[in-house]
Amino acid sequence: MQRVIRQRIAAHLAKTNGNAVILVDEIQKIQPGVMEVFVPMLDPRGSLTFVDYVEPDTYANKAKSLWNMFKSTTGIATDAQKSTQRNAKKVCESGEDDSDQGNCDASDMDTPVDLSKPMRDGLVQVTKEISTQNVIFIFVSDIGVDTMIKLLLKYGDRQNIPIPKLRSDIKHVLDEQWDRLVLGKTVKEIVPYLPLEEIHVRDILASKLEVGDKLAIQKKLWLKMVTDNDVIDSLSGPRFIDYEQFSLGGSQKLFATRGARALENAGIYL
Repeated sequence: MQRVIRQRIAAHLAKTNGNAVILVDEIQKIQPGVMEVFVPMLDPRGSLTFVDYVEPDTYANKAKSLWNMFKSTTGIATDAQKSTQRNAKKVCESGEDDSDQGNCDASDMDTPVDLSKPMRDGLVQVTKEISTQNVIFIFVSDIGVDTMIKLLLKYGDRQNIPIPKLRSDIKHVLDEQWDRLVLGKTVKEIVPYLPLEEIHVRDILASKLEVGDKLAIQKKLWLKMVTDNDVIDSLSGPRFIDYEQFSLGGSQKLFATRGARALENAGIYL
């Protein structure tokens, strides 16, 4: 699994020049140990190391490809390979073969290269490294939802919960879980996503209907979609959306068990 994650992220970063936003959903379901693959990427000077397979001729014909290989591959080179390495260095320094003259670092170019690495379908295996310093990682999880519900019941309304208190309590719960997932202190920002009450589901539905109506009008699917408050109240109510009741002391609240996701099917069985 870690190899698959590395390869997929590496392939994406290669297309975006190392700039990306990567979202990992429901990390609480990921098997222990798998999340370790992200730890080196989350470092302030983070990077991703991965295995790639390339054409052997690429090394001899393209100085830039040789340059990348010499920087990323270690091993013991044969005399013939060392000769090829020296020739590539000369080409790079001379600016031939479309390389930028003066971009070669002699110390890096002298790194031994092992072309006896495992081959697959005639391709040479090389280890490459790509920077993740310009990547934003977002990990989504329901870890800490019980703590958030208790805070909502204790303070009565989400507007009354002190932000430092909310962030501190959730961070404590996440740290305990992340210790198991080996993420530790690498995550720098916590954004609590509080459970939705019926009024919030209603607002989301009203917004979705408004946006959907505008798009449909632009595509000339209809002239105008007319809805009233009774329709919105019904589709966002307990008849179509599952709510669960929670209580603490004398405080009681209903929260949508699946958030706003159930709105996709609301009213389908009218």
